[in-house]
Amino acid sequence: MHDDAELVQRIRDGATDEFAELVRRHQSQVRRIVGRDELDVHLCDDLVQDTFLKAWRALASFDARAPFAHWLSRIAVRHLIQQAVTNPDRVRDVIEHRLVRQLDLSAAQRGQVHAILVDTQKDLHALRGEFRPQFVAIMSNAEQRAGAVLTDEQRARFAEFQAENRRFWEPGARP
Repeated sequence: MHDDAELVQRIRDGATDEFAELVRRHQSQVRRIVGRDELDVHLCDDLVQDTFLKAWRALASFDARAPFAHWLSRIAVRHLIQQAVTNPDRVRDVIEHRLVRQLDLSAAQRGQVHAILVDTQKDLHALRGEFRPQFVAIMSNAEQRAGAVLTDEQRARFAEFQAENRRFWEPGARP
């Protein structure tokens, strides 16, 4: 049996069928990450599948100096963040469901909690729009300063990282 780094190298060398072994080895780990608060088992399955698809597409960027499981976990967490950014109502629903389940709320309390969460979500959305220009300026400045201390090779990889993550904070960018 090959360790993960060896398996990744074999896949890079053309043994693409062996990716199924990586999925088999790490599927439960990814499911624990993406399914912790997921109420819909089918959506959880989709999140797991999407995570492995992202890993497949990014396999060339895997650096064997770190464990594959850590690299894959970062992909799963980023995917969850992307889902939260693109679907804040889903995040609100998960929080609401957890509160109802953990606190055994009455129907009246559930209605009040729902209204509070909807109002809070609206306030946060308005606040995000209000402070977005300052946030973008701060992030752009940080990127420029960080780029100045990197080697040419690191700057190229950093540019890829920026492109991947900028969509979360630039105006009009889509995840």
